[in-house]
Amino acid sequence: MNPILLACDPWLEHLQRHLGVSADGQDPEGVHQVRVAAARLRVWLRLGGRRLLEDDLRWLRNGAGPVRDLDVLLLRGGPAGYEQHLREEWARAHSSWVSALRSHRAQGLLQALPLLHGIDLERAFAGTRRWA
Repeated sequence: MNPILLACDPWLEHLQRHLGVSADGQDPEGVHQVRVAAARLRVWLRLGGRRLLEDDLRWLRNGAGPVRDLDVLLLRGGPAGYEQHLREEWARAHSSWVSALRSHRAQGLLQALPLLHGIDLERAFAGTRRWA
């Protein structure tokens, strides 16, 4: 009997859908959703007992962190001078984020993720029982 496999497709599609939004910089939700997708993909890897690409997903998620932090601060508002400072910091952080997305590391990660086979559903259940 063939095992039932749990694919990463939903979170991979989620990641791919929001990368462009995050690079565009017009909607703060894009960066947030990239971080969410990267975290979910890391959980998927752990459920399958895999380490491959885990560091790269952590790198991707952490790379978006400064932009996300500044997005949150900008949404809260503040005195005009402070907001201007935050906008300048955001522009620098976003530029670094876009450079990271264009890097060989990010491109390699995005090419490698779809090649991963699904994980055995029984192994995933066992993994969640261990966590609980």
